[in-house]
Amino acid sequence: MAGTGQVLLIVGAALAAAAAILALLRGHRRLPLVLFGAAAAAIVGATAVLGAALIGGDFSIVYVADTTRRSMGTPYRLAALWGGMEGSLLFWTALLALTAVVAAWRFGAPNRLVMGPDPDDARRDASLVGVPAALTAAFAVITLATANPFRRLAIPATDGAGLLPILEHPAMLYHPPLLYLGLVALVPPFALTIEALRTGALDNAWRAHVRRWLFVPWVLLAIGMVAGANWAYVELGWGGYWAWDPIENTALLPWLAVTAFLHHSIGRRSDRVQGTRDTGAPGEGSGSDVFGAALVLLAFLLAVLGTLLTRSGAATSVHAFAQATAVGRALLLLVIALVGLSGWLLLRARRRAPTPRLTSAGVRATGVRTLGLRVQVGLVLAVTALVLAGTLAPVVRSMLGGETTAIDGSYFATFTIPLVWAGLVLLALVPGLPRNPTPAEIVAIGRVPALLGLGTAALIAWAGWTAAVTLVTGGLAAMAGSSAIVQLVRVRRTRTEGTRAPSRATRLAPHIAHLGFAVLLLGIAGSTAATSRTVLLATGQTTTVGGVTIRNDGVRVDDGDEPKIVTTMHVARGSAERDLSPAIIGYPTLGTRLAETALWSDPLGDVQLALRTADDNGHALVDIHVRPLAPLVWWGGILLVGGGLLGGGGAWSERRAERRSAQIPTPPPVVRPVP
Repeated sequence: MAGTGQVLLIVGAALAAAAAILALLRGHRRLPLVLFGAAAAAIVGATAVLGAALIGGDFSIVYVADTTRRSMGTPYRLAALWGGMEGSLLFWTALLALTAVVAAWRFGAPNRLVMGPDPDDARRDASLVGVPAALTAAFAVITLATANPFRRLAIPATDGAGLLPILEHPAMLYHPPLLYLGLVALVPPFALTIEALRTGALDNAWRAHVRRWLFVPWVLLAIGMVAGANWAYVELGWGGYWAWDPIENTALLPWLAVTAFLHHSIGRRSDRVQGTRDTGAPGEGSGSDVFGAALVLLAFLLAVLGTLLTRSGAATSVHAFAQATAVGRALLLLVIALVGLSGWLLLRARRRAPTPRLTSAGVRATGVRTLGLRVQVGLVLAVTALVLAGTLAPVVRSMLGGETTAIDGSYFATFTIPLVWAGLVLLALVPGLPRNPTPAEIVAIGRVPALLGLGTAALIAWAGWTAAVTLVTGGLAAMAGSSAIVQLVRVRRTRTEGTRAPSRATRLAPHIAHLGFAVLLLGIAGSTAATSRTVLLATGQTTTVGGVTIRNDGVRVDDGDEPKIVTTMHVARGSAERDLSPAIIGYPTLGTRLAETALWSDPLGDVQLALRTADDNGHALVDIHVRPLAPLVWWGGILLVGGGLLGGGGAWSERRAERRSAQIPTPPPVVRPVP
């Protein structure tokens, strides 16, 4: 079985390389696409072979022995496919090939995509097939050469080591695949942009195509990050959901870059609908959008950089795989090649594009609302730069012979919070602004959100959460959220007509996403007022933490293959009461144990307990976390994702409507006789 998988992977790499060479050098259309499809089928087949070996328990394969054991359930055996270095790299390559070939077939369909000055150019879609095929070939070769998942043991093992116990969680079945899908879904926009840069077609048609495709990774990455944050929050018992871990950041970075492009495209589209003259400046008209192209390329480059950091061991993280110098060097060469290609194409396009001058007349023509959108893009990019710097700093220090300790989360909070505050103010004002508002109109638009924000801050202070970061973040989040609700009501009450006007779903989507962002930040603001304490409680003893009373009602031991030490804690918050049972689970075969947390969640906040240790006399050492408004983080994440889904669905629906209208012939003019 292992030999079959390795052969399929070799065949897939060869076919993908052949497809890339033919597409990029000779400009064939159909043959490279067929070869690329065959390559994707071969690589997916190799992945299926490894998956079957994991499920079937073929312990003659090193990877199967390292990541599974006989006592594991079938779903977690399959999850081992992305639970280790070799399998995850193969899985990534298979998803990349499958996503790219589906996109390439879609690009190649009749009347689906026309880019460049000459639609009949034989090399028009060379990049659309060649670039993804070359990437697929590169990852397949890296997998074969540096992380072959089909290596065999000289003597088959009788059982395997299995995954870490903390990974045997339902979230393991969907969280990593969602993130992988989100990252590889950046390949089609990347290929579209490379082709547009090659042909000089950075226009509205390119921007519309890329915008539609970018909703896919934006939504998938958002779902993946929210799911991962919830997994960490519920399972780890440390009372948090985001630690600014280097590997967490590598999922956040491309998502931020895509967010910047989507805001940038809103400004360009708004100008197009309003008939702004084509100047080529960022945020104006339909000229050569080099800045937008740079954002798309940046998103994919950050995704590949994250793959490098995750699999090389360069970044110190609980999520990173074991150190693999060979994998890291190969991926580093790939990153350097992609950065070089992207930089060269952008510089060439920039030399061809006009360089706009910033004048007062240009500012008036652009409009205050579009300028506000530009500032929002700038804020998102500033956050991206800060997160990237903090993520790479330990890697750079290590290369220079220093410590590899990750940057503390306080760095990210200290520098990003002011930018987030500024972004919330803009979210409260910019969406409701006319093109060039008067000061009185700005005051009228901001009056109600400002009053609601001040009222929310007063309520937060009344609750006793008086830290400045809590008050300001909560107040501004309420301000931005109320503004989003006002805009949602306005969009529902208005109708737009015209072929260039966006659909209602497209107009509702950003306001729903903004509301979700505001709700999420309101939950974060409440979380900053959390109270955490570690307490040793005897049986019958009580303690009070953050207004919540906890009583130890006893400790018991549950025997079995995986023995448990369980303590029963009676928790009272106001008039509400509940029994929680945090536990410690032992894994004798692995020689380890894991805390199983207990969580009580309601609209007011969360109470989370994690048992650290207990003795035969009924004493329990418990971590207690009381986090006000924490559930709003998850509700905000759901709204954020919902806005992205609605926006993506609206964008694709508009595309289908455009194709249908293009197929309807224009009726001949009606000639009426003159009486």
